[in-house]
Amino acid sequence: MNRGDYIREELERKKPLMAEALAKEEDPFQRFIIEMIYCTAEGTEGRHDLLRTWCGKQTTPLHYEQAEVILRWCGSFDIARALESLAQCMDRDSWWRLFGKNWSHCDDGAHIRDFLEAQLSEATLDELRLAMSEDELEALDKLPNSVTVYRGCYEHNANGLSWSLSRDIAARFPSLRRYRVNGEQPILVTGTAWKGSMILKLGRKEQEVLSGSVWYESQEDLQVTTDA
Repeated sequence: MNRGDYIREELERKKPLMAEALAKEEDPFQRFIIEMIYCTAEGTEGRHDLLRTWCGKQTTPLHYEQAEVILRWCGSFDIARALESLAQCMDRDSWWRLFGKNWSHCDDGAHIRDFLEAQLSEATLDELRLAMSEDELEALDKLPNSVTVYRGCYEHNANGLSWSLSRDIAARFPSLRRYRVNGEQPILVTGTAWKGSMILKLGRKEQEVLSGSVWYESQEDLQVTTDA
């Protein structure tokens, strides 16, 4: 059975279960969560389409706690695009708090690069600080105003928004299985970021810096490794 046939079979199998669950639930938000759970067979794109459409129809801001429930049903390769959709129906302060708490769980950040660059460029200093924990804010405040940052990547994604304070950490990224691109030369880009326009995330011990305004300094080739 090919994937398309499998998905259609799963959808048919789950329709009665979803209909039964929906019939027992009157709360609109809980009804949406039920739909989101049962649309798993449609795959990642199906979930994103459902969430994007639902968020676009909301007439009142979504509560932070409700957004957290939605993200619980998202995997690491879904969260970034879910955050993009949720920005449609949340107040900015709540969204930046949600973003800060969940960004380190994302493995699909490249999918929202342009959206995130726009958010970072429009954010106030207070909004950026909402995306950081107390420990992250303390570490950020100790940094100089101009910070050297590093990005391990390839030519095709050198303009990404995710950097590291650590050269060694950044250099290992192109060798990680989930980021490796066979046949391409990995590179290390060095840049300078301004403390007042960046977010520091320490959740994955990556010393990650998010910034849309890094000043390019230099670039060097990295040795290709395949053991990560």
